[in-house]
Amino acid sequence: MDDGRNDRLRRVVWAVATLLGLAVVLVLWVPGQRAYHCFADWTSGQMAEAEIVSVEAATGIELRFEDGELCLAPFGVSSIDEFAAGDRIEAVRRADRPGLCETRATIEAARSLLVSIAAGVVCILLAIGLMARVIARSLTQVPQLTTRFELPEETEGTAACPRCTKPMDEGYLPLRAAIHWRRLGAPVGAAGAFGGLRGTMSLRKPPRVHAFRCEPCEVVMFRYGA
Repeated sequence: MDDGRNDRLRRVVWAVATLLGLAVVLVLWVPGQRAYHCFADWTSGQMAEAEIVSVEAATGIELRFEDGELCLAPFGVSSIDEFAAGDRIEAVRRADRPGLCETRATIEAARSLLVSIAAGVVCILLAIGLMARVIARSLTQVPQLTTRFELPEETEGTAACPRCTKPMDEGYLPLRAAIHWRRLGAPVGAAGAFGGLRGTMSLRKPPRVHAFRCEPCEVVMFRYGA
């Protein structure tokens, strides 16, 4: 039953990771596509110097090239504050798009944005995949025990429940935080992640404490330490 439940949980983990990956791609798809088209469409054009005639936030930058041709460069991924009337800048124009052009600053900004988006998507997808793999492995991989409850030979390897004296099931406790011990009448104090019983806390890997359980009596016996 546990194996089937863990297998279902593993599929859920990978399904959630896939949905997160798709969400990342969808969120960055629009700006990435816009940057790609800006970069791909204008890098094949002719670069030339032009004078800024006017800058309009609603429309874009009106440019005049050396041959007197006027064109409009709509704002892409660059800022309007970078340009002012009378400045001379480099721009790209294409013969198949009369009246339209694009500034070099916008093309370079589009390339930088495209590289950043691509690198960000790859890093985020790798992080999601690695996290999902770690969680999925934890659901199926049997870890090594960090403590061992050695029993006397006369018990024949089976612990007896201290309440009902029946044989107990052998297993382990997968700990995420330390187990603390206090004598009766002692204050709780600082029962945090540190200061727990030796062997029930670790900064390197989560402890797996060897234990025995009597399910009817709800009793667990374990050994702490190395």
